Amino acid sequence: MSLTNTNKEKQLLGLALRFPDDGDDILKLDESDIYNTTFRNMFKVFKEMYLEGDIDWSAYARRCGIESHNIIKLTQADNVISGAQIPGLVKELKDLSRRRSMSQAGYLMQQSAGDLNLDTNELLGKAARYIEEATVSEAKQPKKIIDIAERVVDKYLSGSYVKGIQTGLTELDELWAGLFPAELTVVAARPSMGKTAFAQLLAERAAQHTQLPVPFFSLEMSEDDLVSRYIAADLGIDVDKLRRGKFNKERLEAKYKQILERYARIPIRVQDEADLTTFDIAAQCRQIKRREGLGAVFVDYLTLLADDKASGESEALKVSYMTRRLKSLSMSLSVPVVVVAQLNRRPEMRENKRPVMSDLTESGGIEAATHNVLLLYRNEYYHTDEVDNTLEIIIAKQRQGPRGVTANVFYDAKAGKFGDISYVPVGESKTVWGGGVQD
Repeated sequence: MSLTNTNKEKQLLGLALRFPDDGDDILKLDESDIYNTTFRNMFKVFKEMYLEGDIDWSAYARRCGIESHNIIKLTQADNVISGAQIPGLVKELKDLSRRRSMSQAGYLMQQSAGDLNLDTNELLGKAARYIEEATVSEAKQPKKIIDIAERVVDKYLSGSYVKGIQTGLTELDELWAGLFPAELTVVAARPSMGKTAFAQLLAERAAQHTQLPVPFFSLEMSEDDLVSRYIAADLGIDVDKLRRGKFNKERLEAKYKQILERYARIPIRVQDEADLTTFDIAAQCRQIKRREGLGAVFVDYLTLLADDKASGESEALKVSYMTRRLKSLSMSLSVPVVVVAQLNRRPEMRENKRPVMSDLTESGGIEAATHNVLLLYRNEYYHTDEVDNTLEIIIAKQRQGPRGVTANVFYDAKAGKFGDISYVPVGESKTVWGGGVQD
């Protein structure tokens, strides 16, 4: 089967020139969607003149470098009948273009896989880019604001609008709207501040709320270590003691069945491959959504992703590209995506060690691409004599709502427990996460 059709490309140009008032659909095509070199150049010129608002055949012929009589012949061909033919041709040519991208990916893998001098991750990354190009949907056309407003108002009146997935932590939920579909949230902190534990809390909330698979891509720790954190939090014990075997085995045996039943109801999926790329994550998430649906996506953490850096590309640009791909994933799959990130060492050098947005490693690209940025800080980490179990969650960026505000929540770092610190006696807390298995 041929993946090109120059006759269709020629027909489309003839239709576009003869019926320019019906040419809007042509804007859905890119130059790369036209295979024939001559027709690709003619298509490029047509788009330029169409956007300029003046399709003059003589001027078009001059800019294309062809004779005017050839333009007339093009527009008077037997298959150039009506502008109504344009949408169908655009769809056919776009489909062929996508198939060529997939074919190129297959060719690249077939021809290059046997060359052991080539880096495997680089080959896979290039192949993934071809596939990514092939799966990009046609550009959405602008809509009248009255049509959008009518739909949005109806949603609010009927109560069918999407609400954010909240944490269950009272003070935080009053300041932060929560996890929304098509939004990228970054949770960032210095080491040992609780960022992975907080991401686990959010993942459990998302799984409970949606009752759909929630993949948790852990690039820093193994699947056993990650699940051990959940179990230790449920039992209310130090995860380090659990791993060392310094715990009450009778209590664990008594809670064994209850623990398994609890996690059978929470559809979190754990993936602990250390060399994952954003392309791997996108492919796996698309597959999960296609088969079972998708509740949210979690990545721990950003700079451990194994995406290749192009020749001459800075680390900042690489991080920016990875962040944008994860944002694109959240929007294309319409699910919340949460990414854990490491802060640089600048807070350690300041007297006030509370983090700010610029402390994000390669922060420019991250700040631009994300919808929400939450920065975590524990005062007791730097002042070990002040044990107060308070975790400060600084909302540095929020798509809708206040920013630059801080929520104080209870966090027992050893046991991985979260809860409210307001409205309860000092030293106690209302446990929100990390207490699913009760005595």
